Amino acid sequence: MTKTKRFIRYLPHLILLATIIYTSLFFLDKQDFINADLGRHLTSGRLVFTHPQLLTQNFYSYTNPDHPFANHHWLSGVVFYQIQQFFGFAGLSVFAYLIYTGAFLLALFSHRSKSVHHLTLALILVLPMIIVRNQVRPEMFTYFGITLYIFLLQKYQTTHNIKYFYLLPIYQFFWVNAHIYFVFGLGLIGLYWLANIINQQTKTASTLFKVGGLSALACLANPQGYGIFFHPFTILQDYGYTVAENQSVFVFLSVIHYLNYYHFLAIVIILTCLIYRKYSKSYFKKNIVGLIFLTLSAILGISMLRNVSLFGYIFLAFSQPLFGWILSPKTITSWVALAITAVIALAVIAPPDYYHVDWDHFGLGLKAGVNQAADFIKTHSLKGPIFNNYNIGGYLIYHLFPAEKVFVDNRPEAYPSTFFQNEYIAMQTSETTWFLMEQKYHFQTIIYDYPDVGAWKEGFLNRRLADPTWEMVYKDNYGVVIFTKKATQKPVTI
Repeated sequence: MTKTKRFIRYLPHLILLATIIYTSLFFLDKQDFINADLGRHLTSGRLVFTHPQLLTQNFYSYTNPDHPFANHHWLSGVVFYQIQQFFGFAGLSVFAYLIYTGAFLLALFSHRSKSVHHLTLALILVLPMIIVRNQVRPEMFTYFGITLYIFLLQKYQTTHNIKYFYLLPIYQFFWVNAHIYFVFGLGLIGLYWLANIINQQTKTASTLFKVGGLSALACLANPQGYGIFFHPFTILQDYGYTVAENQSVFVFLSVIHYLNYYHFLAIVIILTCLIYRKYSKSYFKKNIVGLIFLTLSAILGISMLRNVSLFGYIFLAFSQPLFGWILSPKTITSWVALAITAVIALAVIAPPDYYHVDWDHFGLGLKAGVNQAADFIKTHSLKGPIFNNYNIGGYLIYHLFPAEKVFVDNRPEAYPSTFFQNEYIAMQTSETTWFLMEQKYHFQTIIYDYPDVGAWKEGFLNRRLADPTWEMVYKDNYGVVIFTKKATQKPVTI
């Protein structure tokens, strides 16, 4: 075999490997610590065993400290805290990189096709979707869990080796305490059970029923007991604050035009057309798990932005039976397939806007200078009560708790909806309400994360800067600190 022929033979494999490496690089992203909830997770991981009330109460705010709150991700905080203690924030970045990369590799290995053309195409198609959620978050355990379950359940379908099921109840115990989407694990087992019932595979169905039962029992080992089963379906009932990631794709795109989400909608439309083209009773019976799970995840992705990445991982695992026939030998020659794969692989060298990434933040640990606002507060001994915006709550909890509690943090379910509507939002849009709340809480310091400043929030900050009783004492690319001029505290010397 000549070198040219050998190169051509292995070229698709090299393209696939390059695509895998390229995809994984998007998960090496410095943490946007100031407006994420990582700080609160780390603090909870540090305190949970000495202050168990944080499992069932708001705990961190002075406005609603006793408000009921089901902490469904406390174990994620324990994991994050332990890693951060031993390996620092850089170690957390490496850990997140391994989890996210492991998730998409498990999905890739679950792909039924052995064709590198199919695998490369599938990975490129999901790339813009899976990378929109790449920070250190509890949800990464859901991505890993879903792809792990699909991988193990697919393996059992072909080998009938019971050893592939040993991990499921164990991971389910971890999952139920790590992220609210633990129900997807039970749902997957249930779907595979249903598929085997429909296809009259009674022995496999019986095994899956037992594994599902053990996994459901494992879910009871959590602070909320059996109530945790209802929590994923009721958590949004009393949200008094609009969270961007909980908006539908259409609502979001009407305001901000992220190409990632247009890509997602295009994939959903194409997928729908392919299913319609191939649909038959036998096709449904053969692909029932993939069809139902993809349909469910597509609906969830359209209804809530945060689920677009979830759809990407599921699409990667199940897409081959749905579009694999396009590149089958009966449909297309291997040379044309190779050419298509090569052209699509080149598409990954697209403008950063397409993937909504900032390569300046590529790397490990935290973004440079992100902790300077907190350092300023501590250096100058600025005291509370603090009025802070929603996004910066977790950051302040990490840096200031327990010396100072926050006004609010980014857990809408941990606060009554009336608090958001009648106090938090109203006091930033109405000066009358602001003065009433100022008299009620006696604010000494105002702290905002600067990227969160929108129309009405910017108006509030401008009014405070024009207010002779307040003075901006610190501002950078991440945060702004405004301090009272009233006689209750010493003036700040900068």
